[in-house]
Amino acid sequence: MDVAKDTEKISNLLKPRDINCWEKKTGFLSPWARPILIDNKASRRFREKQECLEAEDKACYFNAVEEQLISMKSLEYRFWMAEYAFMSRLLDASQLQFYVPAFIQLAHLMPRKLIFHRRQGVRKFLKNRLVDPNPFVQVQTNKFVRSSVLLYPARLLFEMAELFVDLIRRSENQSFTTNRLRVLMSVRAHQLLSDEEICGRFKKRSEYEKELQFLQSQCQYYKIRVSEIYRISAETLEQYWAGL
Repeated sequence: MDVAKDTEKISNLLKPRDINCWEKKTGFLSPWARPILIDNKASRRFREKQECLEAEDKACYFNAVEEQLISMKSLEYRFWMAEYAFMSRLLDASQLQFYVPAFIQLAHLMPRKLIFHRRQGVRKFLKNRLVDPNPFVQVQTNKFVRSSVLLYPARLLFEMAELFVDLIRRSENQSFTTNRLRVLMSVRAHQLLSDEEICGRFKKRSEYEKELQFLQSQCQYYKIRVSEIYRISAETLEQYWAGL
């Protein structure tokens, strides 16, 4: 197999389409609004690369938040800056562009005690639904508990926690074979999506483009060939996602 030639074919297959439907959309895609989670060396390298590329923009957002919160009492200031640092690692720069104003408003309005109480509620809710979590599930659950009360209003909090349970159950097996199949199915799914479905799946073009870049890095990691992708029929794809 000519690896270089197949890599080029994968790259062409995952080129973003020329779609212009995002102008009227607002907000950003939640980091938990995904069909599946994939955690491996390639995904960690991808995140590290993105952090380097976005470091300057993220520093500007950090400074903007710091400037707005600096007048708080010392304990409040340290708490909220630590929370922002955590959210900044979870969200990319384009998402932070929308999130920062909401975070600043939240920091001025929401008591820390309420944050802790809501997190306790979410953690108890998840503990009753995720029995004997493996290390991967535990890490993701901790991230969700901490981030959820900073992302979602109270009226949606447990609804989103239930969706997280579904997500984590689909993703808890992080074996090489299982993740490779997930990548194959995800690439094929993107190939078969209509323009309207793509616009429904992503809130911004940058989110769509980044997802394609992520899948391309996964294809390289798993040495996936274009022929493997084309062998997956629409029927097989539908049965796979229905079975998750």
